[in-house]
Amino acid sequence: MALIKEKTIKGFTAEYWKITKANIDTMNATIRVELGLFKDRDVRLQGIKNMIDSRRFEWTDPAQFAVVAQMTVLQLIAYVYSKIKESNIIDGVEQNWFADSEDVLEV
Repeated sequence: MALIKEKTIKGFTAEYWKITKANIDTMNATIRVELGLFKDRDVRLQGIKNMIDSRRFEWTDPAQFAVVAQMTVLQLIAYVYSKIKESNIIDGVEQNWFADSEDVLEV
């Protein structure tokens, strides 16, 4: 999986966001991930060295963590991407830049 959301940095446009790091802290019921930005899928496949930018996310939810702990790796990846895209509307304005990003399913 990955997300498509265009971003321009210093005149260079990239669109392919992929989880590059993940940590599941069972002692604190916390999930931490890094989402890396690459020009496109082909550049991502050439390696992590081609990462242009990144964003870090962290969720702590003891009530949900029991369910998360039972997930397969693929289910967990899908769950994390859905959390990254989770809508956060305040006063009618979406606060989550990734909320409208496009899912990419890879085989």
